[in-house]
Amino acid sequence: MPESFTLHSSLNWSPRLVSRQRLLLFREALICLSYSGETAFGFDTFSIGYRRSRLMMDTGYDASFFSSGEMAGLFQEVFEPLLVDLGFSYVGKIRWVRETGEGFKHLFYLYPFRPGADYYPYASLSFDYVPRIEAGKLRLRPSAKHTRVHLVVSDIGFGSGYSIGRSRAEAKEKCTTLAQPIIAAVDRALTLIKTISDAVATLRRHKVSEGPAFYHYSEMGLSYAFTLAKAGR
Repeated sequence: MPESFTLHSSLNWSPRLVSRQRLLLFREALICLSYSGETAFGFDTFSIGYRRSRLMMDTGYDASFFSSGEMAGLFQEVFEPLLVDLGFSYVGKIRWVRETGEGFKHLFYLYPFRPGADYYPYASLSFDYVPRIEAGKLRLRPSAKHTRVHLVVSDIGFGSGYSIGRSRAEAKEKCTTLAQPIIAAVDRALTLIKTISDAVATLRRHKVSEGPAFYHYSEMGLSYAFTLAKAGR
């Protein structure tokens, strides 16, 4: 037996925790298998059994944890009043947008680093003039509901102490406790970027600090090129 299994078996994990971990592992296995187009049993990923499994997981059938939909409602309830005061408006999918009038938008969102895991907050820029490819055509979608994450500018995302889990016993309390410091940090980071010149400077700093990895996410490379063009540089 591998060492890792011997180590874990020696820990006194509660039955609820073990069940939760198994659920997450099963979810991850299904998601990974879905990319190959078939399940472990050779069935199409859109078979009745597969859809039923995803539905059970996505609706949060484990009574100890909130579903994705319930978490979205909780975030709206707690975060939205504070964000509206700062000029943000809700555009769906746990995203709030603030117009700058400079051809880009401030975007705040909460997102789990993997399905079923804790949510983390992010502050980012969404550039109206960066095109996207849809149905083989280049399109511009400047409306608020079409915002995209082009550049994350905050340091409060994954790996920070601002995680919000799905536990029914703790989620609302943690959400309420963290909402103000999270929004203050987000507003502080985004308020520094008001003009196209600010956006160029921010993109350049990220390009220098991240090196070649800057271009691993194509949206950042495109954003840099189009923002330089927008600024006439």
